[in-house]
Amino acid sequence: MSNPIPQQLVPDKVLIYYNGPCLFVCGLFLAVLVDDNTNTLKYLVTEVTPTVLADVEGSRMTLRDAFLSGPMHFVNVDGDMTVLSVEATSPELVGEDRLPIEGVYLY
Repeated sequence: MSNPIPQQLVPDKVLIYYNGPCLFVCGLFLAVLVDDNTNTLKYLVTEVTPTVLADVEGSRMTLRDAFLSGPMHFVNVDGDMTVLSVEATSPELVGEDRLPIEGVYLY
């Protein structure tokens, strides 16, 4: 793995929507909204394999395990989902409050 984050984080498939995409797939990246400011949105983004993505969508893998399965980044985007900044991170630095709750499946 280790593909670059796209210049626009445009959802291919929205998994959870509430006033905007909260959890979505963009290529082989899984993104969850962790902070929304007036001008920017911050997503936790992790690169996943097609198998991991299929397991998440088939409720065979928890969301948390999917996010922990690949390299993680904080990605700030503007209202058009154009990437403003990318910051590599690790599970230790992400914080429990920004990771999906343990044991929770998509469906």
